[in-house]
Amino acid sequence: MTGTIQLGDRTVPVQLTNVSSGAHNDRTTTYYDIQRPRRAKPYYIDYDDANGLRQRAWFNLSRP
Repeated sequence: MTGTIQLGDRTVPVQLTNVSSGAHNDRTTTYYDIQRPRRAKPYYIDYDDANGLRQRAWFNLSRP
């Protein structure tokens, strides 16, 4: 399913995926896939945490 969300002052398209837990309580999780420009060397991802603070998560591309 596709849709849009508001990020700051921009409206951006998203791809929504709902995944069921398969348990008897029938919970589902919604994943939002947002297209963004890719970095030439994507060794980190910038994001805003639950408190609105800008965070950076580092990862190693050369790991097997």
